[in-house]
Amino acid sequence: MVGWAGLVLQYVVFARAVGVGLATWRFVGFFTILLNIAVAAIATATALGGKGRLTSPRARLMGLTAIVTVGFVYSLLLRSLWSPTGWQKVADAALHDVTPILFAMLWAMMPHGALRWRDLKWALLPPALYLAYALGRGAIDG
Repeated sequence: MVGWAGLVLQYVVFARAVGVGLATWRFVGFFTILLNIAVAAIATATALGGKGRLTSPRARLMGLTAIVTVGFVYSLLLRSLWSPTGWQKVADAALHDVTPILFAMLWAMMPHGALRWRDLKWALLPPALYLAYALGRGAIDG
């Protein structure tokens, strides 16, 4: 619920500042947003007792690796670049701090018996795909 609430709040903050069109473009441009959508979906499916690829140990590992990357990169490299206030600060904390911690706790509580070392390449896939996306998008819109 924290992930979904943070995502909605972040979108509303963007939309109020720049309008719906530009807000949508910016919203889907951030690794934080894309990964929070993914882990919120995984956590929701898990909470609802879903069985399938979205709740598999591999999907949870992929989500964990990516959302922990979001938390560490933001905390170590990006947090000092700005000081959000008001609702932006709440959304920022939900998406960069609380959700990574809660998802790591969920992951730790779940069984991982089906994981193998070869699954590590899958866990590294989301950050690698985002890197390609970010480079391409950056070349298009600066």
